[in-house]
Amino acid sequence: STVTYSDSVSRILGASSTGFDLSAGFAGANFYYTEISGVSGRDDSSFSNKLDTKEDLQIFGANYSYEGLGLAAEYGEVDDHMDQTFLKAAYSFDLSDMSSVDLDVRYGKIEGQGANKGEEAKYHNVNATYNYGNGYVGLGYNKTKDGDRKSTV
Repeated sequence: STVTYSDSVSRILGASSTGFDLSAGFAGANFYYTEISGVSGRDDSSFSNKLDTKEDLQIFGANYSYEGLGLAAEYGEVDDHMDQTFLKAAYSFDLSDMSSVDLDVRYGKIEGQGANKGEEAKYHNVNATYNYGNGYVGLGYNKTKDGDRKSTV
């Protein structure tokens, strides 16, 4: 299971992807490799189609959790098309039996390769949530930079 990739489930019949996952974990740490070789869109009746890039999507990742602390790192690539990097640090702690606080910081970057070289986008995100019983209030800040994709269509 990856942090940065998931199939769309916005319709009754969700999208799906074809590929494989390898994972291993011990002492709160998990390491994984995912390769996606085909997709079936949410509005597509085929079993699986090759990705538009004709290359497989490869994702390498790791996460760690211990006593409220959570760390995640992920790197994905489609050969000669795009590379992506994702980092996340999170911490949760209880204030009382009824209340708690969740904090997290995220960073993401995507870079073009091959014909897409020079295209780049990145973001920084900070979130804080106060939870009380079944309710919560949260505050987040997100900064996106670059991303000036020049369409060739």
